[in-house]
Amino acid sequence: MTNHQQFINKDNYRELTAIYHADQEVEADERGRWSRGGRPRPAVEWRWMVYATLDGHDTPVKRHLRSTKQISEGTGSTLEALEKRKLINVRYDITTYNGREILTSDPIPTIQITPSGRALVRQALDIRGGRQVVGTLQEWHWRALAKAYTAGEQGVREEGLGYGRIGWNTQLI
Repeated sequence: MTNHQQFINKDNYRELTAIYHADQEVEADERGRWSRGGRPRPAVEWRWMVYATLDGHDTPVKRHLRSTKQISEGTGSTLEALEKRKLINVRYDITTYNGREILTSDPIPTIQITPSGRALVRQALDIRGGRQVVGTLQEWHWRALAKAYTAGEQGVREEGLGYGRIGWNTQLI
């Protein structure tokens, strides 16, 4: 048991795990950015995750917390507890998201899981770090393959930059 684990309760751990999964989704999306015509950015630019519902859609961190039923009146205090233990960082200074101005008078939290937070979740879930064996498909490759298989002869619908949010290089696998 790590020092962090002995001071974290089940609700804190569930929220941290949801934040970790959101972080991994954002990281995978960022890694695929170059295959969709974008340029790679440093983690300091993309690792902060907005906790909000914008234009009727939950951002990744809110979606993951909602899907695990972790959103409640106590969410703020849980985030504070995780931040106090240096498992996440929280700030309230964001005014734009994906290049668009956020129009609200309420402060919107932006969350970043720390390396200690990621390490704690990986240890608890027995997720090994490091590179995969050459030729092994990544999670988003499997999602793309499943989406293409399900679409069958009709093909995958175009969504923004790519079809079904599948980058060109992923389609080439």
